Amino acid sequence: MRALVTGAAGFVGSEIVHQLLAKGYDVVATARSVDGDGTAGGRCSHLVALASVLPGTLELKAADLLKEGSFDEAAKGCDFIFHVA
Repeated sequence: MRALVTGAAGFVGSEIVHQLLAKGYDVVATARSVDGDGTAGGRCSHLVALASVLPGTLELKAADLLKEGSFDEAAKGCDFIFHVA
């Protein structure tokens, strides 16, 4: 199963990502910007660390609530969307 979590770097979003990864989900987490190394400037480093020790997978995508259509790519193929941004 694949899930999108907006606001994944925040307190609630991080807990949702943690629980999904622990259950083996493929998680797409969004941030306003994502560096070439996929760390979102360090704001999502705790999520990358979680993904390294839990059975699920994590993919970081750039998306901005103020830009129409910026979540379209991140939502493709997702079974669930947790919008907590």
